[in-house]
Amino acid sequence: MEKRRKRRRRRIIRFKLSFSKLGEQERFRGAFFIFLAMVLTAGIHPLIPHIIAMCSVGVWLVIRPPSLPGNRWLLMGMGGFILLSLLSVIVPDFLPDPQWKQVAVETYGIAVPSTISLQPMVTLQVLPLLLLGCAWLCLLLDLRVDHELRKSGLQWISMGICLLGLVILIVNAAGVTTLFADDAGTTSFFPNRNHTANLMAIGGILCGTLTAEYFRARRDWVYLGLVATLIIFAALFNLLSRGGIFLFFIGIVLWILLKAKSSGRTSFLKVGLPVVFLLFSGFLFFGKETRDRLFGEFSGLMDGESEFRILLFRDVWAMLKDHGVYGVGMGNFEPVFAQYRDHSLTGAVAAHPDSDWLWVLSEFGVFGLFAGIVLLVGVYQILWLGDLRQANPYRMILFIGVTLFLIHSAVDVPTHNMSTLFFVCLLLGLAHRHGRGRQARLDSFWVRRGFQGLGACLFLTGLWWGSGLVFKWPTHERIYADAMVAQIPLAPAERDAEQMEALTSARIAAFPLSWEAYFFRATNRLDFRENLQGAVEDFRAVRFLVPNSPQVAYFEGLSWLPISPVRALAAWREAIIRPNDAIFDFRSELNLQFRENPELQPAMIQLSEADTRLRYLFLQQARGPYLDLAMERDLMSYPDLSLYTEAERRTLLRRWAEIGQSKRLEQLLKEQPDIILDSWELSALNFARRGDLESAIRTIRKELVQPAIPGLDLDTNVIRLERKYRANPGDLLQGSTLLKRQIEERRWPQALQTAQSMSRYPEAPSYTYFWMGEIYYMQDDLARSWAAFRRYLQMRDLN
Repeated sequence: MEKRRKRRRRRIIRFKLSFSKLGEQERFRGAFFIFLAMVLTAGIHPLIPHIIAMCSVGVWLVIRPPSLPGNRWLLMGMGGFILLSLLSVIVPDFLPDPQWKQVAVETYGIAVPSTISLQPMVTLQVLPLLLLGCAWLCLLLDLRVDHELRKSGLQWISMGICLLGLVILIVNAAGVTTLFADDAGTTSFFPNRNHTANLMAIGGILCGTLTAEYFRARRDWVYLGLVATLIIFAALFNLLSRGGIFLFFIGIVLWILLKAKSSGRTSFLKVGLPVVFLLFSGFLFFGKETRDRLFGEFSGLMDGESEFRILLFRDVWAMLKDHGVYGVGMGNFEPVFAQYRDHSLTGAVAAHPDSDWLWVLSEFGVFGLFAGIVLLVGVYQILWLGDLRQANPYRMILFIGVTLFLIHSAVDVPTHNMSTLFFVCLLLGLAHRHGRGRQARLDSFWVRRGFQGLGACLFLTGLWWGSGLVFKWPTHERIYADAMVAQIPLAPAERDAEQMEALTSARIAAFPLSWEAYFFRATNRLDFRENLQGAVEDFRAVRFLVPNSPQVAYFEGLSWLPISPVRALAAWREAIIRPNDAIFDFRSELNLQFRENPELQPAMIQLSEADTRLRYLFLQQARGPYLDLAMERDLMSYPDLSLYTEAERRTLLRRWAEIGQSKRLEQLLKEQPDIILDSWELSALNFARRGDLESAIRTIRKELVQPAIPGLDLDTNVIRLERKYRANPGDLLQGSTLLKRQIEERRWPQALQTAQSMSRYPEAPSYTYFWMGEIYYMQDDLARSWAAFRRYLQMRDLN
């Protein structure tokens, strides 16, 4: 046993020695591969990149702990965020409770704690990620960066982003729209494609400007860099991101201006700006979808339409009036912001305020904003170029990349994604000048032991989350949600009711603003007919916590339907009046439920009055007295049925004429004969429904114009044409020629046989049915004549 322990200790020592002997180039490449692994796994599951980063960074900290960077602004900024996070879960909120919190506690019984963080467990869960980001930056700032490392580091980053862009292009060419990230809407590594576009844009700037620098030095890397830049630009073009396109072109123009300023030569402007213009012209010519999105937004602003992001910022400002001093606690923006959405209403949940700075201000308050500004000062001490004429060209490239990343954070949330945050830290690490003046290191025994302890904690946290992901243990909020979602589709006989109750109750205790836990606990109680009153209270809490989502209200009604149709209708009424962004077409699903449950149709008449689309769907399948009652109610409110489009009015009135029982339609057609085009068709349908086929056919024959019959101009007698057609009855052109000749010679029985033969084929022309109806009418076969004319009208509408 002792020998095994000694051998294990020797292996660990050898591993630590081998790692400590790695040069700066190898350590940077290792950091780059960690970042690349995070990006490639970002769409599989949100926790996987975090687990990879925690385990790898934790091992790095334990084996080779860094010294603290000497940049006091950077240290104060990072320390400020960590301190504010810890204080928010301990210190109570001394300000008066906002109205929504009072209602949540007193009316809905939601146990919102009195601490600054409204969900302390969420903040503690996000805290390791904050520590991870700080540790990652310290590791990269500990690298002894020289000219060669900075140059090779930029090459590695450029080629890595090029590889990611190549994957995007190949996958898109193969017809696959997403890479594991089903919510992205286009080819992307992240569920939010803007994060991928951010990487492509910054990477394209780095690669393009580095290639231009090498072109001046006449290096062989120029051709490879040029190809890589074009690949990255094509991938960015494929992502349909306006922000990414803007970042790329702004970055290139900024580099040209800085180079012109530093060199004092105008050649950069004379050559560089036309190249940028050509690239942008190519984007405008080939990028139709992105161009339409870009200029569509500009035209909307010029027309005075309110931009959604501005409306979102207005709601965030309303939230800051109540929570702007302390914030709501790290990780708590989404559930709290739902209570303040008055202007930016959509059916989707807003997970962030579309700005990193507003996100920081919302969750940390004014103290967090101050810490962010201090951190920003430290970042620009690292990036400071000094005299532009003596500035290192590679540091200038890094300065542009980080600056544009931070500018983008004002109108998006790139720093709140761990993979993109690791990327900008890589750039800061390359821009850092180790051991110069202000950048002197802070090194001591306790600093290194502290980093080793932090590394051990991060490694164990990564293992803990990873084990939960593998073994389905609720070790993280997302794994809680995955476990609950996996249980719901199971039949009640296959589900453990007690386990589900315990799981959801434990999540509610830890995360009191988690609407999913209340919803799943309520549905579980309904499935097992246990504690129905508790299910009612849970659903009330869900409606309060998610006040704008129609999907949640629809599924609540679906859960109530087998037990209490009255409560189901109440929930569906709530779904109808909530904003809908067409992400989930609950109206079609709701209409399907009423079709499968005819006893609910009387209630549907009133319920559908709140939504025109739902009303139209309902009337398309309503029958008998329900259709009559609904149409008569619509006519009372809208005598001209103006709530429907022309096509919808035509469809509904035709259906009413065919199966309705009310005489109101006849009165409507007399009062408003122009309510739709060809209203005579409705009169004919109405006559036919009452059994008066003679009047129906006369109405049609009076209004219809005989259709022309095309045919070959053959100089042959009709008998020979009949013989040819019988030999090949599938030749519809020959049949049309024969039918035309028979009608001209008034050979009605033979013409009817020809038309009947042609009608056996699906591609038979519409005039075939017109003449069948005419000939049947001559023979007083009214039923067949009406059927043929109906078929002709249907085909005419389709054409």
